[in-house]
Amino acid sequence: MKKKSCSTSLRDQTHKVQKKFQYVFGQYGVLIANNPVKVIFISIVVVGLCSLGFLRYKSESAPEELWSAKSSEFRKQKTYFDQEYGPFYRINCAIVTMKGAEGQNVATAPFLLEFLELHNQVANLTVNVDGYGDVTYRNVCSTVYAESPCILQTAMDYWLQQDNEKNSTWNATEIAGMTDAQIGARLSEPARKSPLGNGILSKVV
Repeated sequence: MKKKSCSTSLRDQTHKVQKKFQYVFGQYGVLIANNPVKVIFISIVVVGLCSLGFLRYKSESAPEELWSAKSSEFRKQKTYFDQEYGPFYRINCAIVTMKGAEGQNVATAPFLLEFLELHNQVANLTVNVDGYGDVTYRNVCSTVYAESPCILQTAMDYWLQQDNEKNSTWNATEIAGMTDAQIGARLSEPARKSPLGNGILSKVV
């Protein structure tokens, strides 16, 4: 008596499985053909029940909701920012401290004037980049459209003065003539609590 090879045994098992599938799906087809109305009705009911989830469907496009956990440090800081200053667009911030006097009061005329000088130096920088030529601050700053001024908002906007219809500067003369107490009071005005101010184009560079 010859023994069946592995390939023959596998072929037999495959044939048996195929026969079973043919029988099951054949009976299923006969059932549907004999009860078309019932099958269509049940199909509609099942699809309708599965579609009830659309009643609670909500589209989400906020990146912080999509990519960060609600318990993350970023979300805690953003929640605090939104509560204190109101929701705002994504920004880049520079935090300036007083050199050699960590923890000291920066709301002083000398510090603010030095900060103003630092800003002017940055705004007037020109860097030569290979393949691009001379690149200025105006070339890389955020703008609403190509010809609009740079979007720049800072606590220095408390001393913003309009030179003309399209240009504004910070009033260095007024800052120099104020005491520390007056500067602190100006920065604490409830109506100007947000360092971002109410407008977008607060400073033209």
